Amino acid sequence: MKVAKIISRILAIGCGIAALVMFFCPIFKIVGTEGTFEISGFQLAFGMNATSWGGNTVDLNVSAYYTFALLTVAFSAIMACFSFKKEKSMASAFWSSLISAVLVLLFRFNTPASYVDYRPITGSTAATREYLIFFDLLFALVLASVVLFAIAILVADYVAVLESNGEKKTIFKRIITFFREYKSEIKKITWPGMSTVSKNTIVVLVMCIIVGILIFLLDTGLVWILDSILKLKS
Repeated sequence: MKVAKIISRILAIGCGIAALVMFFCPIFKIVGTEGTFEISGFQLAFGMNATSWGGNTVDLNVSAYYTFALLTVAFSAIMACFSFKKEKSMASAFWSSLISAVLVLLFRFNTPASYVDYRPITGSTAATREYLIFFDLLFALVLASVVLFAIAILVADYVAVLESNGEKKTIFKRIITFFREYKSEIKKITWPGMSTVSKNTIVVLVMCIIVGILIFLLDTGLVWILDSILKLKS
């Protein structure tokens, strides 16, 4: 199982790094008045210059969506590398990769213009904007990284349970125990009766009215004092 733990972690790290590399590959193709552009996710994330096949250059606007997606993918790859020293880093890698997977999922099943401002490239239309094969690879790698990070976490947890000689429970057993304890604690709650709720509601409403009146009087008084001072100066 220790070998499986190492292999699953290496695969997760490799997939996370590969997804990060895909951001530096051309993922969009746009045809405009200035020519045909192939734009990478890195350029979209930071609003860099894009050069067409004909040599024309335009300044792209920053896409905050792609910036956040790139940062989460980079963070998950870094945390996965740190997991060899601290196993808790793998959980951070999983959650950040899950966030990036949701974003890439939104990119894939919406029009490119929903998350990118193409106005610097004039003359482009919906028919002239398309995803390239590298975007599909990015999409597949991000989803695969989520799965591999989850597998790496489960394998590492299973190894830790075996090494504890039964003192530690698996993740699934801990989740089941949590909900059982939650259910038992819920049963201990004593809910107030209708009369108690009515009295407390009335008390709260009365206090809100009193506080509202005090604030109104204080505001009115301060405004009157300020107006009086301004009139004396004038």
